[in-house]
Amino acid sequence: MTTRLADILDARLAELQGEAYEVRRIFASRADIEQLFRELGDAAILLDCDPAQDKAWYGQYELTPADSEGTMIMYCRGDECWIRELVRTEQQPAEALRAAS
Repeated sequence: MTTRLADILDARLAELQGEAYEVRRIFASRADIEQLFRELGDAAILLDCDPAQDKAWYGQYELTPADSEGTMIMYCRGDECWIRELVRTEQQPAEALRAAS
């Protein structure tokens, strides 16, 4: 059984919050953004309603498209910040198809 990207991302975000980190931003590849839309529908990612802002949101978290593959989370405690790649415990369907070809 394949775990959905949204479930993995939500679990990691909850884990970071539980450890008293502040999640500042999510950087996601276009493929991962598309995957979130497929899994959660049109409301998965929202654009900021202020036309002066060029921001998107995944829930309460700011989402920035990334040129790299995968998804990374920027999290902080005070003035110290880190960026960590989202580790997927199981292959996603697109990755499994690429690996099989």
